[in-house]
Amino acid sequence: MPLVAVVVLLLSLTANILLPLSLTAFVCETRALPSHPLLQLSLVPVGRVTGVTVVLLIAIITTANLTLEQLKGAKYFTKLDLKSTYNLIRIKEEDELTTTSNDPCNKYTPLDQPWRATNTTGLNICDNYFNWNGWYRLLYYGMSVRMPDSYVNQSRCANTPKNTMSNPCIFYRILKHDWRKTDSLYFSYFDDTLLEWSGWYRLYLQGKNAQIPEFKWCWSSMTCGGYTALFLKGSHPRPKNGIVTREIFGYHGSVKDPSQCNSYRSNPIQVKACPGNYYVYRLVKPPVSIPLPTYCAVTLDAPSYDPCNNYTSLDQPWRGANETGGYNSDRNFNWTGWYRLLYKGKSVRMAESCVNQSRCGTYYTLWLNGPHPQIEDGIVTRKVCGSSGSYCCYYRSTPVRVKACPGNYYVYEFVRPSFFYAAYCAVTTTLNDPCNKYTPLDQPWRATNTTGLNICDNYFNWNGWYRLLYYGMSVRMPDSCVNQSRCGTDITLWLNGSHPQIEDGIVTRGVCGRCEHHHSEHPSDYIQHCTVSYKH
Repeated sequence: MPLVAVVVLLLSLTANILLPLSLTAFVCETRALPSHPLLQLSLVPVGRVTGVTVVLLIAIITTANLTLEQLKGAKYFTKLDLKSTYNLIRIKEEDELTTTSNDPCNKYTPLDQPWRATNTTGLNICDNYFNWNGWYRLLYYGMSVRMPDSYVNQSRCANTPKNTMSNPCIFYRILKHDWRKTDSLYFSYFDDTLLEWSGWYRLYLQGKNAQIPEFKWCWSSMTCGGYTALFLKGSHPRPKNGIVTREIFGYHGSVKDPSQCNSYRSNPIQVKACPGNYYVYRLVKPPVSIPLPTYCAVTLDAPSYDPCNNYTSLDQPWRGANETGGYNSDRNFNWTGWYRLLYKGKSVRMAESCVNQSRCGTYYTLWLNGPHPQIEDGIVTRKVCGSSGSYCCYYRSTPVRVKACPGNYYVYEFVRPSFFYAAYCAVTTTLNDPCNKYTPLDQPWRATNTTGLNICDNYFNWNGWYRLLYYGMSVRMPDSCVNQSRCGTDITLWLNGSHPQIEDGIVTRGVCGRCEHHHSEHPSDYIQHCTVSYKH
């Protein structure tokens, strides 16, 4: 019976070799493009070449044109004809069981990954990182498809362009040890000298994006799961800076001065800022001379909501800087999310200057070591100091994030302090905020449409702040020229400048007076130029 054999070659990857055409499922003649096989019957292993298993898949088919004698010495056959008696083929009885059980048509893994379609673009997935094992059947949303057997353009099928293969923002390992967090008072026995470091890493804490803390954030009793806490000496780069090298410092114990934060010097690492607001690090093994060193991690994720609209009100009067001491300890609080400080219902803010020990209802008073942000600054990180005795920053506690909000208040992302019997202090000076403490001035004759009076403000006993009203309705001082003989007087006074915005706080503005249809620019017997403070 005339026969023809079609050889199909499968190259299976081992752990040590990468072949671009590892999934080729055919052998073609040298003068034509390949085509897919039409029938697969048995697997015949023929040997191994440098770690690659070579398998010949023999398909026996019939044809009327070739004889077995004519096929002697041949290697490639391309003429296929399944119209005749292919079902006359018979497998040896002892081979039947083996052939059926190992037939990849019956034993395969479905591979339904729609991003593999030739019309998919914009992804950077690399098959080099898949753990390939055995045979696969290609599907597209459950429908059977096959590999293309003609040229496919670059950057299709979620392919990775050559110039991204070395981009650490794409190819990195995940480091998600929750014990690397910085709020543990007591060290454990983790040791980064025992790990085998290789390549680039991205940090996570409890599923949130994280980063290595910087030197300026150094605080007392930071352990990070080991004995010696490791952190960046310099600041993180920006995406435009590319890959930079940063020194790594380490320390253990209480910190009264930043110079104490560099007790140990570890091996430098490389850092890169990535699009999407995260960092990757080329971490290396610290020197074994450092006792139990571990790289620290702090969360970096920006909230998915505006904390100015989603916060917890914290109205605990004992936090006032004018309150006596006690033993309240914010380390015992389960802090989560953002908080707005209140004092008996009125908005206050965290102290940003030294508060004496044994105030704020606690022993160690915590205050913000830096100014509060402006609205345009967004979310910022500020250091926190703890006062003890005559030292305003005897302890350096865990930094907090702060945001200024419309409405002249702040929200804080409080965390557990790094020591007991310490609490965040609130300054109550904002209780004297003129927005809360003023005298209502409801004198309708002050309206710009009032005429025929000659009242003079020089005879009033002015004291403090005033809120202008007109029959109970809130009004404001004019900030443009007003004609003479209006406002219940002869010489009208108006604000020579615009009113402030809330975020401007208290500002100073000049005052002009109108006399004889011109603006008075010089002092006279009738008009005194002065300045007034104004707050929105």
